[in-house]
Amino acid sequence: MIYFLYKRGKLKSITILCQDDALALDVSQGLADALGVYFADASGIISYTLQDEKAIWNTCGIDYLGSLKRKCLEDIAEYENSIISLDFSLYLGFEDKNKFLSNTHVVYLRLDSNLLEKSLRGRKSLTSEEISLSLRQFSVRDELLTKYSETSLDLNNLGRKTAINRIVKLVCRR
Repeated sequence: MIYFLYKRGKLKSITILCQDDALALDVSQGLADALGVYFADASGIISYTLQDEKAIWNTCGIDYLGSLKRKCLEDIAEYENSIISLDFSLYLGFEDKNKFLSNTHVVYLRLDSNLLEKSLRGRKSLTSEEISLSLRQFSVRDELLTKYSETSLDLNNLGRKTAINRIVKLVCRR
């Protein structure tokens, strides 16, 4: 039986971040399956909860949309016994990172810029401009994600299964 770390008297969840959001989602799902705990895709939960973000933005404005997203993230940060996949842009834009840091164990999955580029170029859904922007912002994002996480795991040359096993060793105890 694997036990998560406890924080403030409650079972602490694990939040997974990566500059490659699809990789974070994949590793998070695999980790949740391996540990037999709940899985939460923060972006999916926000999309489901808000239903039509564009309509909210057009009708109520960006400030109101932002407040709804913040409320969703505050709720997600309170989840227990879960693996939470969180888009790095949502996390970096979330003003109260301490909410996640105090309630979950935040793990940053690091990639070097070459692996990030290879991964992003393999996605048909991304434009070359989006890929270029991600690569230009790599160093700044890497520094911030390292600063605002409790654990960093270098994923260079690691397969999915090895990455999951390393996360278990880093943040769980038997």
